[in-house]
Amino acid sequence: MMENMKNGSCGRPTSDQVKIRKRSRKNKSKYSFLSARLNPDFDPKNAVSQASNNTTMDRKFEELDPKTMEFDTLAEFLHPTFIYDYLHKILHFLKSNQRELCFPRIAPYKEAFLVKLVQDNKHLRSRVFNEASVVVARQIIDVVERNKNVYKWIHAYEDGLLTKNVLVYKKLNLSKEQSDQFKVPCRMSIQKV
Repeated sequence: MMENMKNGSCGRPTSDQVKIRKRSRKNKSKYSFLSARLNPDFDPKNAVSQASNNTTMDRKFEELDPKTMEFDTLAEFLHPTFIYDYLHKILHFLKSNQRELCFPRIAPYKEAFLVKLVQDNKHLRSRVFNEASVVVARQIIDVVERNKNVYKWIHAYEDGLLTKNVLVYKKLNLSKEQSDQFKVPCRMSIQKV
């Protein structure tokens, strides 16, 4: 034991070991779990060796931006329970007299999913949804089609009391006769799931 202390090897890593650890951590952090799920042939050992050989990363191993992902790919990463719950809350909002539905403090992938639903209703016909979500999505399509002359379903980003850039679904009133229906703005916020 005394010999180890004299040699300086009493549990402390050498400078070479520290450099190797830092290098391996740096290479591991470049590749996310998301990249591995998107590419079934993803091999982290192979990817690390590619990154050490090249100065730029291979395009297929880059972190994906949820705002640029296709809807079906994005929906595959979300838990089916999340999809069902939020579709059900959207259906309730569209059937109610409420004007706004807020989504404070949600993850970027969930936010991108919700924005893409509003931007194009064809996403409600996605084949990625499970059976329960498909039923709710069909009901949402029916409600939107029935009320297309009454209001338009849109999204916006607003500043709340505690947060900034909160995703908000809105019903934009299209007819003036129906404005009595929306006299009092009522916010229904969804807590973090």
